[in-house]
Amino acid sequence: MRKRERERITILGGSQNPQSMGKACAIADIQTKDREHFYRLMVDCGAEFQQEPTDGEPGDNLSNSSIAPDFSKLGDRKVDAVVLTHFHYDHVGSLGKLKISGALKAEAPVISSPQTVYGLEYTLRDEEMSDYHSVLDSANILRRRMTIPRPGVCEVLPGLPVFFKQNGHLSGSTSLVIPTASGNRGLITGDMCREDMPITKGWELPSESWPAEWIPDQIWGTDLTYGSRSKPPLSEEVLKLQEQARADLLKGKKVVAASFRTGRGQNLPMWLLPIAKELGIPIWLDGSIPKIYRIFQGHRWSERDGELPELGENSGIMEVRDSSHRAALLEKEGPAIFITTSGMGNFGPIVQYMRYGLPREDFSFYYTSWLASGSNGDRLLNYYQKAIQLREGEPSKVARAKITDPRDGTIILPLRADVYHFRLGAHGDLDEFAEFVEDIVKKCRKGRLLKRIIMTHGNFVSLREAAERLSVFTEEIYHGNENTVIYV
Repeated sequence: MRKRERERITILGGSQNPQSMGKACAIADIQTKDREHFYRLMVDCGAEFQQEPTDGEPGDNLSNSSIAPDFSKLGDRKVDAVVLTHFHYDHVGSLGKLKISGALKAEAPVISSPQTVYGLEYTLRDEEMSDYHSVLDSANILRRRMTIPRPGVCEVLPGLPVFFKQNGHLSGSTSLVIPTASGNRGLITGDMCREDMPITKGWELPSESWPAEWIPDQIWGTDLTYGSRSKPPLSEEVLKLQEQARADLLKGKKVVAASFRTGRGQNLPMWLLPIAKELGIPIWLDGSIPKIYRIFQGHRWSERDGELPELGENSGIMEVRDSSHRAALLEKEGPAIFITTSGMGNFGPIVQYMRYGLPREDFSFYYTSWLASGSNGDRLLNYYQKAIQLREGEPSKVARAKITDPRDGTIILPLRADVYHFRLGAHGDLDEFAEFVEDIVKKCRKGRLLKRIIMTHGNFVSLREAAERLSVFTEEIYHGNENTVIYV
């Protein structure tokens, strides 16, 4: 019998910078119930993506930088396995750096749902983000992939069962409950969404669908991206999107929706498809969006994952083949819908669309993702407000917009197109998360408080508000700042 080591949670990731995507990464040092194994389990391995101007005004000559967790804090003990909640960059983007660091055991698996298994390579191989690991490092990580066959209990390492539950954020996205040798059960929520989307339904209350033996008594990681009522309901923003799209298409405009390729890029065609079919207008998917679409279409993990139609003329959702095809489609007369990367407008096909369409009155650009300050999308929205004022006051004058092209640098274009921003994020707010925690405490635990809540994935304002709101449900509450260690 081995001497028992102290079980603990280390929050290795985290960011409180409101202008970045905070890196998600937690380490669970856990002993199995039979005391035969003491494992180091990593949950997510994200990177923080920042954009900073190298000179000039904000947005000029943007330089991408990726900040990984500090793996030197792990000491001599190596990671036995990595579990991924989903394959967004802020949850998986440091896997290459983890391999380089030497902190990952040679035989350690990388475990996830099938959507994440197949989608992971697209995140790891982003040329614009892989500044600290090579293709060989990515290939090493990809060879380690193992699939969680379905939601429920899965033995991720010998003697260590973990409970996985669909959580609504993305097709294949999961929360997980990890047991300790002392009989505790810790929940790491991953990113969560309560509202239904085409690619997946929202999370279910634990009292409605979780086995009693897997109800947590601690929460080791949260999704506190938003505070209470700090974002409009997703359903309201979708309705605004649909109404604007109908109005623009009836005017004969081409609608270009800039989108993150994973999640948003697959929801958008389904939200717009009824209007497109009614008006007989095609939907074109560009960049890597159709590749992820096919992963979601062909690999359903949970019964709550949506069923997507095949791409092609029969469905009315089609793929842009290459830049020449894109150019030909833009030259065609009449309305159309294009859904393309990148969501912030800084690189990828969206730059070609902007260069062609911003000077034209028969184009409307929809930004549907979170926009970093100084990104092309953020700057374009500001230019558009000035353009509206100019149109009203001096209609003979044409506004100008400055954008950054990765190839040609800063360029200035006439701004005759319309520009809109729709907040279609697949995160819940604090009200929804409080409902989730209250359900665990009042219904599942019959009023018994949780032992602790470790708050993660939020900025200073949202975490402070959450601490006030959630303290009534727990004996202890912690801010999961970077490199925080908590014994469980």
